[in-house]
Amino acid sequence: GVQDSVCCQHVQQLAPKPQVGPCFRCGQLGHLESARNCQVKKKCYFCNIKGHFVAVCHKRQAAVKEVTPVQDAGFRTATVLSVQVAPTCLKDLRIPAVIEGHIHMSLLVDTRATALIMTKKDFDRLFVSKLRLLQTSIQLQHFSKHRIPVFGCFHTDLQHRRKQAHVTFFVTAYRTSLLELDTIQQLELQIDGATLTCHLATPLSSQFTSGVHPRFEHLPGGALGRAKDYVHRAKRWQHIVPVSAKLHRLPWVLRQQVTSELRRLENDDIIVDDRIQDYTSATKCCLRRPFAATLLFSVTLHC
Repeated sequence: GVQDSVCCQHVQQLAPKPQVGPCFRCGQLGHLESARNCQVKKKCYFCNIKGHFVAVCHKRQAAVKEVTPVQDAGFRTATVLSVQVAPTCLKDLRIPAVIEGHIHMSLLVDTRATALIMTKKDFDRLFVSKLRLLQTSIQLQHFSKHRIPVFGCFHTDLQHRRKQAHVTFFVTAYRTSLLELDTIQQLELQIDGATLTCHLATPLSSQFTSGVHPRFEHLPGGALGRAKDYVHRAKRWQHIVPVSAKLHRLPWVLRQQVTSELRRLENDDIIVDDRIQDYTSATKCCLRRPFAATLLFSVTLHC
């Protein structure tokens, strides 16, 4: 019995201690996440969530520090001021008008308008105690097809210098009181200004197409599309050695697109090639017209 107890005690002393894995909160060995001595057992001071420190909290907004510019004394600096010309706006064309024989006001001349308009502000200031608004069923719209509220209308005599016309004003919520086209014609107003005249330029030769660049107008001769006395020259860098390579077939995705483009160029008499197939490369085709090189280079292939 004494030997058994000694053996048991000896076995208990030699048995290794169970190993504890790293804490998934702080990553340290020797304790679990439920241990009291875990540094991150408590909640984060910023987001109140367990498992991380405040310094590594993703919800914490990083403080933006002010960056002060460092001036280098070794370089001279100069301040460049950008001067822009202020856009000049055209002045509105207005005429002085006399309404009801004694009321003077300024009206904007608008040759695109089809109704004589007076703002509610001008009517309340000049005519509210003298004229009475009449109800109307006419609806007005401005050029963006939005409706303009109409408060009413009134008939009166309008005079400009020695001309006089009987007109109908529509009182609206518009921003400007204006004169329309019919009243302009009745008052026989003449608007003088600079006019621009377009002249048709005569072409140098009737056989040139509209796509010929001015640099190559001297090249075609005889039949259209033929070049005379023109030598094609290619430039290359002296340190680059040309390498001969075989023509490779295009990817299947790009074959139809390239074939259609080559067919279009051939139909427009820009390139000539009797062997255009689905796998033909663009390098096989030769230029029929030298000035059409820009058209070929505009084709882009995305591989």
